[in-house]
Amino acid sequence: MSNKKDGLKYEKIVAKALVRYTGFEGVTTTIASGAMWFDKEDLKGTKDNQDYIIQVKGTKKHEYRLNSEDVYKVWNNAYEAGAHPFFVIVLVGKFKYKMILLNVKYVVDEIEGCKKSYLFKEEDMSYFVGAIMKYKDDLFEVTFDKVLVINK
Repeated sequence: MSNKKDGLKYEKIVAKALVRYTGFEGVTTTIASGAMWFDKEDLKGTKDNQDYIIQVKGTKKHEYRLNSEDVYKVWNNAYEAGAHPFFVIVLVGKFKYKMILLNVKYVVDEIEGCKKSYLFKEEDMSYFVGAIMKYKDDLFEVTFDKVLVINK
């Protein structure tokens, strides 16, 4: 299966999982997987009467490196749409999908220990609390929401 087909498959799986297990409502995929100027990122939905724009990244490896540029993109697109940014990393195993759900917030004050990327490893998922990431002059707080494990 191609990366594009895999990505679309992960988006649909994540959309269903968010509705079923997290309290999100009306989660839908965006047109052309967010490639249109008026419909950015991979998914959109609502939770607690707030609009969310959701970026989904998937891999068949046991780890994923989250880059500050990706965090900036989801935050900026959500800001322009008047929505909250949300990030989902999908680690695809032989029998399960493990999803790491992350909140993204803009940080005003300079904080020591900023990272340009963060490596999420399958075995470390339950220990991650949060990280401050820097993209150019912007700072973002990426915080853990929850982990979902879905059987294939």
